[in-house]
Amino acid sequence: MTTMTKSKKSKSGTLFQVLGEVAYHELEEKTEKNKQAISNLVTQRVEDKFERRLVEEFATQNKELNTRFDKINDKFDSQLKWMLAFMMTQTGLIMGMIYFLHK
Repeated sequence: MTTMTKSKKSKSGTLFQVLGEVAYHELEEKTEKNKQAISNLVTQRVEDKFERRLVEEFATQNKELNTRFDKINDKFDSQLKWMLAFMMTQTGLIMGMIYFLHK
């Protein structure tokens, strides 16, 4: 059994020895190109996923801010109405007092 393993090892050798120098370097170049292509593909997918998540998060935040601003705007409108009503009554009272004091 040990002779079989020895014979298999001697037949296989290293990839460089089996393919030869030119074929080994061509294989390395193709492997490097494939690694680069896979790396670019993974990078692109991660960027797309990040951008999509970022857009979703901004949309959620924008929706929450709009809801809060709408509530603030409603309160401001209500306060403005009351403020104008009180200012008009005070102005009327002051004008009435001035009118009766000059009479």
